[in-house]
Amino acid sequence: MVDLHPVEPGIRLDHPWMRRSRWGMAWRTWLGVLTATMAGLLLLLGPDGGLGGFSGLSGTATHPLVFIPLLAGVIVFALGPRLRRYSAITQGFLLGLTVAAVVALIALGASAFDSWGAVFLVYCPPAFVACAVALPLAIWSTTQTGSRVCWPVAGVAALFYAAVSLLVIGGAFDAPDVVDGLSS
Repeated sequence: MVDLHPVEPGIRLDHPWMRRSRWGMAWRTWLGVLTATMAGLLLLLGPDGGLGGFSGLSGTATHPLVFIPLLAGVIVFALGPRLRRYSAITQGFLLGLTVAAVVALIALGASAFDSWGAVFLVYCPPAFVACAVALPLAIWSTTQTGSRVCWPVAGVAALFYAAVSLLVIGGAFDAPDVVDGLSS
């Protein structure tokens, strides 16, 4: 039988995550969700065209990059001590559900006033996945082994995202102009 109301923490009491303050949990979660969102956008858009190709990074792709990590950090700041009683995977799942629900509520509220608000509903599944992956990684990053893996991965993702964004601004992914079969 599954215990839906555990009284014992899901993570060992001597785990470094258990000693983190609300602020420590929030900024690690923010950074983890930011990294997962950057990696997800790069994978989703992709160089082969995907959903508009990398040129989509200059458009509405910046909204989830700012909004989703900030929302996840605020939710962990508010609910972090209560989430600690669950295992890391369950914490990520609950955070993902909470963030996706808040994004859906914002989308539904915005679409009542403007049809553009329905666009936010597209962000719900990726927001769930980013949070469900990032929170367990943020928890793991507080250990020695996790910090040796997670922080370099975050740095590489940020550098790669910045490089692709600069290439997009420079027009490297723009389609060549074709006039009468001749490329200019």
